[in-house]
Amino acid sequence: MSTATAAPPVKSVTVRTAQKILLQFEQGLDGTHYDHDQLKISFRHPGYKSPYDLLLKLSAFDHPLGGLHHRTALVACGIVAGNVWNGYFTETRDGPRITLDDDQLLTGAEYYFHVPSPSVEGSAIDEGSLVSPYYRYPVVPNFQEWPFPHHNLPPGWADGLMKPSAGSSVIRAPSHHAITVLERDGSCRISDYTEGLSCAHLCPQAELEWFTSNAMYEYNAQTQLSAASVTDDKQNCLTLRLDLHSTFDRRKFVFVPKGGALVTHFLQPTSCYGRIYHNTTTHPILNVSIEFFLARLAWAILPSIRMFLEPGIERLLIRLEDIKGEREYTHKRTTGVDCRKLSGLSVGPRGVSPKKRKPPGEGKEGNDDDELSYFLPESKRGRISSVDYFSSSPGSSGSEVMSDLDDGAGRRPGGGNAGTGQESFRAQGDQAELVQFPQKSSL
Repeated sequence: MSTATAAPPVKSVTVRTAQKILLQFEQGLDGTHYDHDQLKISFRHPGYKSPYDLLLKLSAFDHPLGGLHHRTALVACGIVAGNVWNGYFTETRDGPRITLDDDQLLTGAEYYFHVPSPSVEGSAIDEGSLVSPYYRYPVVPNFQEWPFPHHNLPPGWADGLMKPSAGSSVIRAPSHHAITVLERDGSCRISDYTEGLSCAHLCPQAELEWFTSNAMYEYNAQTQLSAASVTDDKQNCLTLRLDLHSTFDRRKFVFVPKGGALVTHFLQPTSCYGRIYHNTTTHPILNVSIEFFLARLAWAILPSIRMFLEPGIERLLIRLEDIKGEREYTHKRTTGVDCRKLSGLSVGPRGVSPKKRKPPGEGKEGNDDDELSYFLPESKRGRISSVDYFSSSPGSSGSEVMSDLDDGAGRRPGGGNAGTGQESFRAQGDQAELVQFPQKSSL
């Protein structure tokens, strides 16, 4: 489907609330096809010849006929280009620069992402100009080699989005970080549900090496966490409903600024979650570092760079290398063979290795029913659908939700009795762990 034919040339993003969209979903008023894999926009590299110039594809769910938030697209492409925030789009390789406000929409089928050429002679521009008259800017091949832009966040990412908490400042032991996060948030920060909650990491625990090598502990609240638990800081975590947490860890959505607010932005098709939650403002997220939201965006989109690496032609890449004992980022010409090898470095959700058992439905677009059944006992898998998770309203007891996770004997996966309202499931790798929370009177 071409997104360029029917959509109007300029539209602005509409930020929504989850409660309003739930009503629209029930009435069938939302016209966007969030399960449609063809609502995508292609972004191309002007420094390479077609068809080997495809840099990235992003879902365009910001308009019913296909549209993508301009600033979000710029930030995504800027991450791929090594944190370039002054890039711009053209509709053709040599076309004029597209001028849009941050919150307006890209509605075309494809765009070229340009990076201003370096002004210093002998820089990477000379390497790029050997083949193409357009600047062949270097590209980050995977998340593990993406350098975090300390003190250089994209425009719109540091304008008062995160607010300090006025609540308790109690700091618990690292092993109790999930309890600390739940106490702070009180409910799922997307749906406002208070049952079936889990502690979600923005920078995944599996990316511990990247976290430490990029000194991300600078944005932690605690300064005495051990090296093994440095990602378990409350400023790197937020509370999500278990099924949304699972979908989050499948890179299907992220959190980005739009219209001056932090919203849920879906990157991949889903059967119903996108229809309900895409572009909805989050419930207040307190004492979470905005830097971790940017890291999550990079972690979610950089695996898509595989399509740029797989053709097997020489690319100019940003590589992390050990030079005389120092870790340095260099611009390196990489052979087609090595590019293909690099395309296999981006692994699945939570860093799942090929030897580990993958959850049912892994790799299937929009198969959220399988995501939910993965956390159920064998005897119950396949007996619920995504809609079951919406049977209790935000802020209610949610007993209907938790009854579906009961194993038939009053127990839930991981232990504990059903119906106490003081437990939460936390997904860890290939397991769903039940986290026990103390009674409020004892806090």
